[in-house]
Amino acid sequence: PVPVPAGVDVKIDGKVAGFVMLGQFRDSDRIPAAVLQAVSPELHEKVKAEFLALPKIPPEELANLLGLFQMLVDYITARELVALSGDRLFERVERYLEKHLAEPVTIAEAARHAGQSVSSLSHKIKARYGVSFKNMLIEKRLRYAEKLLRANPELSIAEIAQRSGFADRFYFSRLYRKYRGCSPSAYRDGGAASR
Repeated sequence: PVPVPAGVDVKIDGKVAGFVMLGQFRDSDRIPAAVLQAVSPELHEKVKAEFLALPKIPPEELANLLGLFQMLVDYITARELVALSGDRLFERVERYLEKHLAEPVTIAEAARHAGQSVSSLSHKIKARYGVSFKNMLIEKRLRYAEKLLRANPELSIAEIAQRSGFADRFYFSRLYRKYRGCSPSAYRDGGAASR
């Protein structure tokens, strides 16, 4: 029995994001010989007094306490009350893009919003998604356009393009065909099912 901290890992998506810890305690009245051997004999009495001043938690109570901590951590992670710092960065960028999807958006604006340099954000997006910022933005806009195509058959292709952040319907159609293999009209008419 050695005075040690006890706690549980906080895991998010299988990665350790932190540690919830109880302070130091002891589970016995007997000081481990290794503790006394680690200090000079004149310090033995001081070490004994400090050891005995630590709260004593019997092993069965410690197991219960750690079980309670684990339930708390499981609740925190299940409710997504915490996130990895990198995840927060991407959440901020994603929310910013979704909010400004129909506007001209630059990586400089997104980086400023996320508190990153352009270079740093560009590298992080490439590492995380495997695409450039521009391609990520195009993909988001195309997905939003598809949502509009499905939900709003009364909208023209030009209106869909404009609401999705494409200033020119011809550019939108060209990009859509390049990325999806069919025209936006064909997608709306059920061509997406054949892809």
